Amino acid sequence: MIVGKSLADLDLEPGLYPEPDQVYVKAPVFSFAKLPDAPTALSPEMKSTGEDLGHGKTLDEALHKAFFDSYHFDSSVTGPILVSAHDAENTELMAGLEDSGYPHTVYQLDQDWPDNVAFVLATEDETPTSKQLAAKALSHQVTLFTAQDTAASLVKAPLTKQA
Repeated sequence: MIVGKSLADLDLEPGLYPEPDQVYVKAPVFSFAKLPDAPTALSPEMKSTGEDLGHGKTLDEALHKAFFDSYHFDSSVTGPILVSAHDAENTELMAGLEDSGYPHTVYQLDQDWPDNVAFVLATEDETPTSKQLAAKALSHQVTLFTAQDTAASLVKAPLTKQA
């Protein structure tokens, strides 16, 4: 009765709106490559420089499309993922990523950059090693995930290129 009329008066059916046949996911875009020396670990006060929208019949399909656009993720790269020592401590996530086809290598300070890095996971920005890992990922134009829950979504349903 917020508008002074009942649902029946407004020719509306009570209940929940039917579930849509499409799912939409909005993903932020961060221009770290254009902001040298900016911290890459996301914090609540950070603002995105844009956004992408993924859509599909399922949440996974919509999320994957948003990843491809927002993170420039290339699932055809078959090399390992590089992770910080901090992220390697999450053994459940590392096992899940390996089971999904993403073996990992723990990055060491001043390590040579390997070929065909699938993506980088560096979620804390306090150590020199993590800072260097994030900077090298950006300079090599390799997808950089700065949140474990984002990388964990790859475990749930590995990404495949969308048409």
